[in-house]
Amino acid sequence: MDEDRAPPRLLLGMLAASMFWLPLTLFVSSRPSEVASWAAPAAGDSALATAENDRPVIALLASDCGILYNCSSYIPASYVRWVQQGGALVVPLHPKMEARASAVLLALWHLRNPFEAEFDHVLSHSNGVLTIGGFFKMNGTADQWMARVFAHAMRAARRGEVFPVWATCVGIHDLAQLATGRVYAEFLSRTYADNVALPLLFEGDLARFFDEQRWPGSSTFQRWLQASAITFQHHEWGILRSTFSQIKELSESFEVLASSVDQRGQRFVSLMQHRQAPLFASAFHPEKPAFEWGVHRHGLLRNTAIPHSRQAVLANLHFGAVFVQQARRNFRRFEKADLSNRLIFNSPIFYTARLPQLIRYFEEAFG
Repeated sequence: MDEDRAPPRLLLGMLAASMFWLPLTLFVSSRPSEVASWAAPAAGDSALATAENDRPVIALLASDCGILYNCSSYIPASYVRWVQQGGALVVPLHPKMEARASAVLLALWHLRNPFEAEFDHVLSHSNGVLTIGGFFKMNGTADQWMARVFAHAMRAARRGEVFPVWATCVGIHDLAQLATGRVYAEFLSRTYADNVALPLLFEGDLARFFDEQRWPGSSTFQRWLQASAITFQHHEWGILRSTFSQIKELSESFEVLASSVDQRGQRFVSLMQHRQAPLFASAFHPEKPAFEWGVHRHGLLRNTAIPHSRQAVLANLHFGAVFVQQARRNFRRFEKADLSNRLIFNSPIFYTARLPQLIRYFEEAFG
């Protein structure tokens, strides 16, 4: 054999490798970088000049129906619309998603649970996650799906990728639990903020939310939120501000951005963000002033105190716009057909406000 000539099989292998690597190299070099630091861009025009994803997709973690009626999981429409008004598309992230055939085959190949494989597929192609809260057990921990979202977001942050998560209501307990490893009872206290609107007491670095160069007019929202009772609180348990300071794992992991004072004078954490990752958590419900009308007038889920003033609507929608703006700094993509099949528009929507009992807590819900 001529030693200066490669054998035919080697030539074929080299050709195949070049056919794979050349398009991949061109693809990677031609697309926007997927790695963006969580550190905030400089204030002003430079923040607006940063490359952005103009079609951000938010995965919305559905809640288990639990004590609700006749369903496996649900997504209140108000959360969907809160994200959409910020300019994002929404895909459902169900705890027990119906696995597509490709996901099943891939899961079997890797000896994985098909539900987990499907869940991870949606996570790895979305630009952020919104969680909607729900119920919890005082001596328990966050469920495996919330833990999966948290772990995914922290891995993204460690490699320099912006992957925002907004956790609402019980979600603030979940993030605190996952960051500290403690059960809820170790850091939660009885609070008296059930079905009440309260103002916010701001602290910490608020530039991400209220910088005038980045968000013209946002200082007005900040003033309204401080001066008026326009955040809807609906919880009987919370993280007292004093408890937050006492638990080292909490104060080292998160920064408090705002607190509120309950009906008995206790100050509790109302808004916080993670120090190393774009994880935000609010004890209040920013989606409700614009999209929920408080028709549940009795019992555990009484929601008659939702504020609907112009100030309440605009200020609370602003939080959604800030969250979606973080998602614009993430450049993951679904394949076009895959995204089309997964969008929330494919899910049936129900006018739940006219239904009996607990489920009518929400005006509308996606099934």
